[in-house]
Amino acid sequence: MALTPLILLLPPFALGIVLGAGVCAACPVFIAWLLLFISAGCAFGVYACLFRHGKESLPLYRLNVSRRKVWDIAFLICAASALVAAGVLHYHYSEIRLRTGAADLERLAVQGGRHILTAQIVRAPVHDSGRVRFAAAALVLHEFDESAKPVHGLFSVTVPASLPGRYEVGDILRFSAVFRPVRNFRTPGTFDYENWWALRGVRVKAFVPAPLLCVKTGHETSGEFLSRPRYLLEKTRSRLMELVGGAFAEPADRAVAGALLFGHRSGLSPRLAEAFSITGTGHLLAVSGLHMALAAALVFFCVRWCLLRSQRIALHVPVTKVATLFSMAAVVAYAGLAGFSPSATRAMIMILIFSLALIIERPHAPVNSLAAAAWILLAMSPFYLFDMAFQLSFAAVFFLILFSPLFRMPEHEVSTGRRAAVYLLGVAGVSVVAALATAPLAAWFFQRISIAGPVLNLVLVPAVCFIILPLLIAGAGVSLLWPAFAHMFFLVPAGVMITGMLKLIEAAAHIPWAAFWIARPEIWQPVLFWLALLAAGLSVSRRMERRLKLRLRIISIVLFCTVPAGMLYERYVREAGMNFILHVPDVGQGTCQVVELPGGRLMVMDGGGFRSTTFDTGERIVAPFIRTLGYTHIDILALSHPETDHVGGLAALVRQFSPDELWTNIDTAPWNQSWNNLVDAVREMGVRHVIFTEDRVFARYGVHFQVFTPAACLSARSRNSRSLVVRLSHGGGAFLLTGDIDRQREACLVGEKPGPADVVVVPHHGSRTSSSPDFISYVHPRAAFISAGWRNYLGLPAPDVVDRWQRAGAEVLNTARDGTLTASFRQGGLVLETYSGNLVEKRLQRAHAAFDGSP
Repeated sequence: MALTPLILLLPPFALGIVLGAGVCAACPVFIAWLLLFISAGCAFGVYACLFRHGKESLPLYRLNVSRRKVWDIAFLICAASALVAAGVLHYHYSEIRLRTGAADLERLAVQGGRHILTAQIVRAPVHDSGRVRFAAAALVLHEFDESAKPVHGLFSVTVPASLPGRYEVGDILRFSAVFRPVRNFRTPGTFDYENWWALRGVRVKAFVPAPLLCVKTGHETSGEFLSRPRYLLEKTRSRLMELVGGAFAEPADRAVAGALLFGHRSGLSPRLAEAFSITGTGHLLAVSGLHMALAAALVFFCVRWCLLRSQRIALHVPVTKVATLFSMAAVVAYAGLAGFSPSATRAMIMILIFSLALIIERPHAPVNSLAAAAWILLAMSPFYLFDMAFQLSFAAVFFLILFSPLFRMPEHEVSTGRRAAVYLLGVAGVSVVAALATAPLAAWFFQRISIAGPVLNLVLVPAVCFIILPLLIAGAGVSLLWPAFAHMFFLVPAGVMITGMLKLIEAAAHIPWAAFWIARPEIWQPVLFWLALLAAGLSVSRRMERRLKLRLRIISIVLFCTVPAGMLYERYVREAGMNFILHVPDVGQGTCQVVELPGGRLMVMDGGGFRSTTFDTGERIVAPFIRTLGYTHIDILALSHPETDHVGGLAALVRQFSPDELWTNIDTAPWNQSWNNLVDAVREMGVRHVIFTEDRVFARYGVHFQVFTPAACLSARSRNSRSLVVRLSHGGGAFLLTGDIDRQREACLVGEKPGPADVVVVPHHGSRTSSSPDFISYVHPRAAFISAGWRNYLGLPAPDVVDRWQRAGAEVLNTARDGTLTASFRQGGLVLETYSGNLVEKRLQRAHAAFDGSP
């Protein structure tokens, strides 16, 4: 594999984009411009110094070095510096362009409340779980004083309980909606929603409370964000979605067919999506090179066969080139039907470059096509670099190209009887290499490694490649002309195959060893793993000397062994350490507390939760955060009280981390689905359930625990007031986790004299029902952590409550503003950290700082 300038100059440009994303807001842009001019000046200066004399070589370090080599090195350094600066500027101005385009809508989101807007649908609507979502271009804002003013910007609209076919591309709608800016949870390890929506040009989302609040007022075939060709493409896409979806009776078959053809997975149920994740077969649902190559091949051979039916055309027309042109058009159309996703666009560009090389009769270099695809995508939008699909697809394709000599065998070297075995070995090799190439990213993004994936792909990849996808592609094409024929001869057989595939995937997903969770790796571990894989891939080249191959393989083995050795060492250090750290992750309007205990132990109290059943806080936020800390097991899982914003995420934590025991108070909530899910998960996983009916004081893992119940407090009558309260102390520091207790329960707690605390998780998210002056005075913390949702509808925390804690001398931090909060003890001092990186260090100078919690 030759390293061409296209791929050699790609890393510095990508590095510039990364730097731009990290320092864009804090570092002046003129630094990047300065670096750009300095690079150009240095290149000119080196050129002038080297070539103004006629000498062929220069004495550098007593070695005669060719001036051409010196110029090449200097040029590469200057070019790399210039590309780094270009990457910074590209990201900066892309961010400005995106922010400027959504300025009108962001102002509405900041104002809050409902707004009446007229907008045009510019992308095919997607139906999912009783709601429809589509991209719309804002046109007119209608004020409540009956005035109207033009507004601009692209945004996402979600309408509940909509009938299929009610909304179409080009429709002009007027609706009343709540606008919210796209915002990430400020918790490490969570999905980057802001970048995902930025790729689609969206910074604001609108939510229509009811379908009756959204009415159609017109229809246009073009607009500011909708060109005529795009309108026709989206109409065709919607029509095909409707025709293909109508051919499948089972929702699961319909969802998989839609994912295979159009690349949208919104129809997949959580159970089915989990099965694909466990078995490592989710890549089949992304419209990528496999789908594009099949579409191109079908069109190519069909057009070629038709042209060769005429002897005159066959003699006077370059049939192969004409068929290639038609296949190129088909690839572009298919990428459009897939919404120009990163994987589809990457595959489209590579196939177009390959096809163009055939037409102009030039040799084709796969790595050049891959690098060109990366350059084009990053030039279109720097946000592609941080997209998970972009990274997964390019990693897989790069290493498949690198290891391609292992899969290619000349025809004359393979006997007829061995061809099937060679093919199967090739499919197995491709599956293994793709799994290895994407394993670091799977560990980083999903913290899960699939063992069943390479084995299952041996069966599913050929089935999808040669049976299911051809049937779906042919059925989709024919259905536009003859729906009944397409359903009978293409889509129905495809549905039978999809049903069988899903049964196989679900059966494999229930195998205990099919996949396992791992801690999120440090950044150096994926880098070493890829370097090892790179060395192994370079060593399979047939042009390389045997001695160099041996050296590369030794390097590869050493690097491969370094990665697990480093992971084991990190685990040993964590288990041998005396950690006593409190984390309060940003889980929105809810509460979750994660406490690292000595000996590598972990305690989690509460798991957050939302009223919506489509978003699991435990699965999406808390679990990735825990694995980011390096833990794959929970020792103690506690629930303060069974309300949705505390219990919602616990069922997922039970299933993914198999805790030793669950602590709860005496309350139950059989009417709450989140509570029922937790009870089912505890029973399924065999977790020991400890119900606290009275106060208890005990020591475990070197930590002093005080668990307070409302047993001794007659005034604790509400569910909030009956929350479990846990105080943990170790090595001179203490944390107090309070749940949602009210003022009456606080008074009872003060009477029980639990002892002061260095850090308190403020009761009831900073509500006025709690945080009485007597309670604050008794606890007298150095820091007060408030867990509240960003711009929550309750207006929490209350300003007077925050002021009360601050007047008591506490450093008040809020997850809504500061993201995930962390408190730890280092060298006799309390260190507070926020997700934004702000550090506030407080030395323990009070008398109670040395309190060790002993009874």
